[in-house]
This record gives sequence, structure tokens and C-alpha cells, in this order.
Amino acid sequence: MISSDTRICHSEKGWTDSELGLLWMQKDFEPTTREKAAGRTRILLMDGHSSHYTPELLRFAQSHNIEILGYPLHCTHALQGLDVVCFASIKDIYGDEIKAFEDHTKHVFTKADFTGVFGHAFLSAFTPNTVKAAFEKIGIYPFNPDVITPSQMKPSEASSTKGLAPITQPSPVQAIINAFRKAPPTSFDVADDTHTLPVIAASPAMSALLLDDVNIDPMLRAPCSASPESPDLSSLVASSSTSSVSKRDAEDSTDADTPSKHIQLMTANLSQTMSGSFLVSKPKMTTLNHIAPPILQRAPFSAILEPDWSLICEMSEHEHLSHQDLAEGVKALTLNLRLAQLHVEAQDGIIESANAQLVIQNIYTDKLHHALFEKETKKASKADRVVLNVGGTHLTDEEFIQEMEHRKQAREAGKEAKRIRKEQKAAKKAKKDASQAAWQEILIAHQSEVNTWKTLCDRLVQQGARKKDLPSKPR
Repeated sequence: MISSDTRICHSEKGWTDSELGLLWMQKDFEPTTREKAAGRTRILLMDGHSSHYTPELLRFAQSHNIEILGYPLHCTHALQGLDVVCFASIKDIYGDEIKAFEDHTKHVFTKADFTGVFGHAFLSAFTPNTVKAAFEKIGIYPFNPDVITPSQMKPSEASSTKGLAPITQPSPVQAIINAFRKAPPTSFDVADDTHTLPVIAASPAMSALLLDDVNIDPMLRAPCSASPESPDLSSLVASSSTSSVSKRDAEDSTDADTPSKHIQLMTANLSQTMSGSFLVSKPKMTTLNHIAPPILQRAPFSAILEPDWSLICEMSEHEHLSHQDLAEGVKALTLNLRLAQLHVEAQDGIIESANAQLVIQNIYTDKLHHALFEKETKKASKADRVVLNVGGTHLTDEEFIQEMEHRKQAREAGKEAKRIRKEQKAAKKAKKDASQAAWQEILIAHQSEVNTWKTLCDRLVQQGARKKDLPSKPR
């Protein structure tokens, strides 16, 4: 069991806070070390947790001749004795105690068993020798600054916070991503009337892709005279891709080939989609914003005949062919070369689609990164955290305490202003509700008067009264 003078405290949120930190200073540290200090200055080393430097705690320590020193930033892994020695020891002992407890009691360790099990581990780990070893390990006592090596104080290596694909992206994808990052889309770029996209008819390879894609509505497919399973080879030779380009596009064909124009067209096209417009717009990211999962495509070989690859073999030098045989050979080579071209176009389309998915996923990752950064920045500004000095901070210094008091007053003033605004808003809403309720009562009373007037007018008309003699309608 833990000793009888041990205190266990908790907060509503389950984390240590400024109130618990002050109570620890007043009820534990100061009374426990008072007799041993015998009027001498006491030194307390603490990390940068906000509960360690509240104005009340620092003023109490100052008034009781306690100097509090804060560790340098990001150095507690090497300078804090509890982390270096004590906690490392109790971690292993505590695990052993839990296992021994469960083996002895034959039931699972629960919160109700915490004090007893942890007490045994604490008394075994926090011995006088262990505590002294902690001070010696970090060079506090005996004082030895050489125990901290330069490698322990080496700054962490810079790393990216942006999500990246697990494989190296192709250079076209990297170029598009860099273009989007250096010049984010503006409202002009995403406007509906900024760009007019040319209407391009599908090439034979694209038509084959559409025929083989189960996600395409059959009603949207272009009519095909030949069956996709056995297309006419002569028609493949004669076929060619056609495009319908407006006069303006024809005049600006030179500009349309520039990288910036391609980015603008891609941005405009993306802004007109329901599922991707948020990637190039300004609205905040929510859980409703998500992109479609990637699609792994395969070449539509079922819709394209396999070329006769045996024609690649060189012709024998001793083989003599007639003019007709040569013409038929040229025709066969032309037909199979066209089939091979269709295969290449289909594969290029799949690669282009995969690259486009990489671009979309990277734009989406960037949007998530910016949204998370804004959220973290907003949270940090609300927390109003104190940035301690890199080389350590004298927390009980008068200037530092005054700064903490000023910050606390500013926070309390902000809370008071927020409370006043809330009360004013509630009073305004109550006044508005009362006005609406009074108006409803007036409407109900007026409607009752109007109904009474209509009844009176109907009765007078039945009795032969003229309309000009009827009473006026209530207002």
C-alpha cells in the first residue's frame, strides 16, 4: 500500500490543472521540504506544463523562498530525472506487479485495484538510491554538465507534415501538383464562364474504353456498326479521331498548348463537377467533403483484337514474293500496326487516368493539411500558451510572474466580455420573443374582431341593410 501521508487527487477532466498544481505546492512540496531546507532557498525544477506557472503558484513559491526553474524547450527527455530514471524503472515494475496481482487473485486488474498495486510498484521504484541516481544521471547533484552529450541536445530532423504517395510520382503529376501549389486557383479560374472547353470526339481507343467500362450508361455509348468482339479490320484502318473545336479555340490554339492554359482548363473543368468542385473552391473542409476511391483499370483487350506479333519477325533474304503478296503483306502490316496503335492508346489512357487520380488525391491531401493547420493555429491562439525560453526559464522571476498575472487578467477580461455578450444576446432574444408573443396576441384579437364584424355584416345584409350603411372593418 501507499504510505498514509500520500494524497491522490483528480480533476473533472481527468488531467492535472492549475488548481491541482497549486494544491500540490501548498500541501505537499512546501510542507515536506520546509524542515530540511531550514530557511535556505529551495530549488524546484519543473517542465513547461501550464499548471506549473500560474500566478498563484508562482507567488506562493516566491513568498516561501522557493525558486522554480523551467527546463529548456524539448530537453526533458535528457534533463528531467523522473523521465530518465524513475519513470523508466516504475514502468517495468508496475507491469510486473499487475501480472503478479492477476496471478495471485485470479481476476483481471481493475481501477479498484490501482492504489494497492501501484503502491507496491511506487515503493519499489522510488527508493532513496533511485531518486539520488536521477539527480546524478542528469548532472544536477553532484553538478556535472558533461553528462549531457551534444547528441542528446541535437535538434530533431525536419520532416514533412504533408501526406505523400508511397511511390515516386511521375514527372507530369509532380509538375501539375507544383503548379497548383505555387498558383492556387482563384475565383476567376473557377468561374463557369471563364473558359470554354473544346468538345472532342472520342478516339477509337477511348471508344473501346467506354465499351469495356461497366460504369458507363449504355445509352451514352456511341453507336457502333460492328460488334466490339469482332471489329472490321478495314474500318479500323480507315477510322480516325475527329474533334469539334470552336472558332475561338481555333484562333487560340497556340495559347491552349501552354502549361498555364492547360492548368486553367483543368481547374475550370474540375470546378464544374459535383464531387470535385470543393478541391478548387474556398469553402471549409468538412466530413462531407471526400473524393471517390481510386479505380484500378485494365486495358480493354476484349474490345480490341490482338495484333499478329509474328509479323515483327524479319523476312528471309532468300524469300521472293510477288507484287500481290507484297501488297497483301503491306495491308496486313498496316492493319496490325493500327491494332498495336489502339493497344498503345488504351494503355496511355489508363496511365493518364491513374496520373489524374494521383493529382486529385494530392490536391485533396493538401486541402486536408491546410484545414488541419488552420484548426491547430486557431486552437493554439485560443490556448494563449506561454513560450518558455530555449535555454530555460526562471519561473519565479518577478517580471515573469507579472507577465503571467497580466495574461490571467486578460483572459478573465475576455471571459467577462464573453459573458456580457452572451447575456446581452439572451436579453435581446427574450425581448424579441416577447415582442413576437405580444404581436401574436394582437393578431388573434384582431382576427376575433374581424370575425365578429363579418357576422354582424352578414346579419345586417339579411335584414335588408345597404352596404354603405354597414359598419367599417376593424383595423
